[in-house]
Amino acid sequence: MTAVALVAQLRSRGLQLRVVGATLQVAPRMMLTEADRVAIREHLLELKALVEAETDLAVTAEPAVCAPTSRREDAETDDAVVAATDHDVAMALEVFTGARVVAHNQPAVWPPRDGWVPSSANTIAIYATVMPTVPCPCCGATTWRRAGSGWCCSRCHPDPRAVCVRTTGTTCERRRGRGV
Repeated sequence: MTAVALVAQLRSRGLQLRVVGATLQVAPRMMLTEADRVAIREHLLELKALVEAETDLAVTAEPAVCAPTSRREDAETDDAVVAATDHDVAMALEVFTGARVVAHNQPAVWPPRDGWVPSSANTIAIYATVMPTVPCPCCGATTWRRAGSGWCCSRCHPDPRAVCVRTTGTTCERRRGRGV
């Protein structure tokens, strides 16, 4: 099997090939068989050259008539270039009219740069038997009180049964009243 036939066969099965740095990436990896892996190792240099040539073609292709005059025309030209080099993109653009290509042959990055990723390190178990030890995510206070069967922040949700005993400026020091 030639490298061109191997690329065609892998893509017909839904696999994507791209060159990142000096490596050839094939995704999704779990769809690769051992025979595919052997064939890729045999034709590795040729496969890299083919995929890089396709990428270079998509990057350096220019419209034959004239340069685009607006952002919209520029985006349409980019979509046409990508669609000409990638059958799957062409089919998606045909099916979803009005869609446009935002990124092509770029590795997906998660989390996005400067993005926030939820972490289980600072979770608040509001129904735990012990008071949370982490600060309130809204105000940063570390004072908690029981509210029914759970915990809530004493600063964000002051106890409605508390009595104001001392006022300083705009804050009120609250203490629970008698019989409560």
